[in-house]
Amino acid sequence: MYEAYFTDFKKTFAPMTEAMEISKKAFDKLSSCQSACFVDLSGKCFKQSQALMETKDVKAAMDLQVQFAKDMEARLTNTFEESVAAMTEARESYTALFEKQMSELTDSSTAFDFSKFVDFSKFALDKAKETTKEVTKTASKTASKAAATATE
Repeated sequence: MYEAYFTDFKKTFAPMTEAMEISKKAFDKLSSCQSACFVDLSGKCFKQSQALMETKDVKAAMDLQVQFAKDMEARLTNTFEESVAAMTEARESYTALFEKQMSELTDSSTAFDFSKFVDFSKFALDKAKETTKEVTKTASKTASKAAATATE
C-alpha cells in the first residue's frame, strides 16, 4: 500500500523535482562564475594598487590605469556572458519541462473540466466587453483632448 502511494507521489512531484534540479544546476554555475570573478578581480585590484604605489611617473600610472580598466572590462564582460549563458540554458530547460508537462496534461484524459464546477453562463461576459470598450473610448477621448490642449 505504501509503495503504491510513494510511487504515485514520486510521479506527481517529478516535474517539481526536475525543476529544482534545473535551479540547482543554474545556481551552481552562476555562483562558481561569480566567485571566480570576485577572486580574480580582488587579486587584480591588489596588484594594481601595488603597481601604482611603485610607479613614480604620472604617464606610466595613467597607462597602468587604462590597461587595468580594459582588463576589468574584459573580465566583467566575460563573466556577464557566462552568467547569461547559464540563465539561458536554465530558461530553455524550464521551457522544455513546461511544454512536456502541458503536452502530457492535454493528452491525459484527466484534464480539468471547469464546467463541472462553475456555471459560466452566470458571468456577464458580454456586458464586461461593452464596459471595457466604453472605458477605452472615454480614455482615448480624454487623452486626445489633453494632447490638443497641450499643443495650444
